[in-house]
Amino acid sequence: ADLDPSLPSEPSPWSLAASLRFRAVMRVERETPSRTANLLQTVEPRLEWRQRFGAIAVHARASFRTEADFAYLWDPELYDAATREAYAWQVIPGESYVALSGGPFELRLGEQIVNLGQGEVISVLDVITPRDLREPLLTDVGDLRLPVLISRAKLAIERSSAEIVIVHEAYFGIVPPPLGEFSPFRKLLLGNPL
Repeated sequence: ADLDPSLPSEPSPWSLAASLRFRAVMRVERETPSRTANLLQTVEPRLEWRQRFGAIAVHARASFRTEADFAYLWDPELYDAATREAYAWQVIPGESYVALSGGPFELRLGEQIVNLGQGEVISVLDVITPRDLREPLLTDVGDLRLPVLISRAKLAIERSSAEIVIVHEAYFGIVPPPLGEFSPFRKLLLGNPL
């Protein structure tokens, strides 16, 4: 009865969210190039819009992730250019798509993450979405998968569903630089400079 008339009567179709994380890691076994392994600051904003037009629902999302690792920015001359480029700071696209759904059918187009199966390191089915392999086994599971431009059509009837996925771009993820700590080529390159 005492409602403020200036407030909207329906909830807004727009929503804005952001997460902020900080990770600090120290090395105990060695001093070079630095004992500080990570001072990683991550910010992930996300904007969403949902609206229903009769029997059709429209959902749009735009997001990205920014990372700045102050361990690599603190004393940049300790690291080669490729290592600084891979670890010092990154702007990584997040899931950004438009989805239409009505009844048992859904169509989605844009940068998406498709998760087929569960596997922490290797999964036989989970091969559609590229991964961030800069720090294997140390990266949060939610940050491993990277979005790629995909069209998805899904039809769900009762307990069964069928899905068609078309990947529109060849993107193989983020890999460690050749002389980076997690590179499989580091020992070979440093041991044999030719």
